Amino acid sequence: NEHPISDYGSNKIFEIGFFKSASTLLSEAIKVLEVKYHGWSRYFYDTYNDLIQEKFRWDTYVGQDIKEIDSVLRYMNDYDAFCDAPWRDISFVILDKAFPGSKFIFNDRDQDDWMLNYKYHIKEPMNPEFEKLLRNDFKQKKRFIIDYFKNRSQDLFIQDFHKDTDVNNLYKFLGFNKTINRDF
Repeated sequence: NEHPISDYGSNKIFEIGFFKSASTLLSEAIKVLEVKYHGWSRYFYDTYNDLIQEKFRWDTYVGQDIKEIDSVLRYMNDYDAFCDAPWRDISFVILDKAFPGSKFIFNDRDQDDWMLNYKYHIKEPMNPEFEKLLRNDFKQKKRFIIDYFKNRSQDLFIQDFHKDTDVNNLYKFLGFNKTINRDF
């Protein structure tokens, strides 16, 4: 018996994209909106990350039975916006179906810049095969995001927050009548 994706809520804001892609900046910009926001969660990361990576990641979810993450989706109903892990790592296809009318923010990033930042973050030499795998994952995920939302520009906002830290277009996309005169 497959657990159907039902309407857990609606009109959420989700960061989708990559680790080390300006999640902190985006989190700070969203907090200004005074919505119920949830960022990095050690508890949910430790509890659900292996499951998410194995079954509910952007490239592994293909009609999977979602009962294993039902409690996470129900918990998410209490918040309006999500950035960082583990939220960013849950398949946005699931999030889109579970929370209709939601907005998705893709923190786009130049792949070479992202790889440099990733290497700096892990602070150890990277195996060339692992780097090749990461670069391929990066390209595939970016392509999948753009293809998935290709006819839904009203639901996907794309910005490289490392190159452009102005968030006023983001606020407009999200439907907030807010302008700020500072970069994050």
